[in-house]
This record gives sequence, C-alpha cells and structure tokens, in this order.
Amino acid sequence: MAMTHCTPKAGKAVSTTPSSTEVVKLTEAEMETGRMVMMNNCAKCHKLKMPETRTVDQWHKILNSMIPKAKLNAEDGKLVRAYIVANAKQG
Repeated sequence: MAMTHCTPKAGKAVSTTPSSTEVVKLTEAEMETGRMVMMNNCAKCHKLKMPETRTVDQWHKILNSMIPKAKLNAEDGKLVRAYIVANAKQG
C-alpha cells in the first residue's frame, strides 16, 4: 500500500464502475485495508467524507474520478470502492 497524493494526471487505477447491485465479497481484513487506504489517501487533498454520507450511486460517480486522481493501483482502488459501497447510505 503506497501513500500517494491527488494530482491532475491519472496513473493506472480502477476507473470502471461496478453495477450498483454487484456485491464484492471481502474479508474483514480487506475491508479494513480499504478503510485505511481511504483514510491515508483521500484526506491528504480534502476533508474526508464518511461513506454513510452518500448513496452507492453517488459514491460510484465520485470514485470514478477520485481513484485515478489519487493514483491508486487496481487492488487499492477495488478495496476502497468495496469499503465505501458496503458502508454507503441506503436509498
């Protein structure tokens, strides 16, 4: 897990949006890793928003642009997305 900064140029990252109904099965350890990647990367550039503040669809739109800006690799991007979606606001 690498510490990175948000930049205008995107590196290799997760940019596809899984279906809102797609369920990604992760272990508790993987979910915790997703939370830590989010905490260590997203808060560097802006105030951190907790997953429950937005719906799954809202998060997918945000993550599609923010994961590449944070230059997360595919695995870290997948873990962050899974953590956020699992804890997103219902509705």
